[in-house]
Amino acid sequence: MSAYPQPSTYVIATAQSLGANYTSPQIAKEQQQGIYVQAVVTGGTSPTGTWAIQSSADGSAASWNTVTSTSQSITGNGVTSWNLTGQNYKFFRVIYTFTSGSGSAAITANVL
Repeated sequence: MSAYPQPSTYVIATAQSLGANYTSPQIAKEQQQGIYVQAVVTGGTSPTGTWAIQSSADGSAASWNTVTSTSQSITGNGVTSWNLTGQNYKFFRVIYTFTSGSGSAAITANVL
């Protein structure tokens, strides 16, 4: 048995199309210390866009803000990840802003 707390793992998307903008469902971070999010992009034709993590104190539609330094551009297949600690928000979500191309993404998050 591990002496360390085990993370809660969330499967956010398994084959999310990257042919348009995407906003994931919100995930409650609650009082956890950190999150690790990974987006794996495969297939398609040169998916081009920007990933980011957004946070909210209450999850309402008007209260989402992009977390500083989380915007990452992609120009093809590959892995994008974020390791965030010391964040004091209650909810987070992943957004993708479409520029061009197509592809799909599998997105998972560990909350600890």
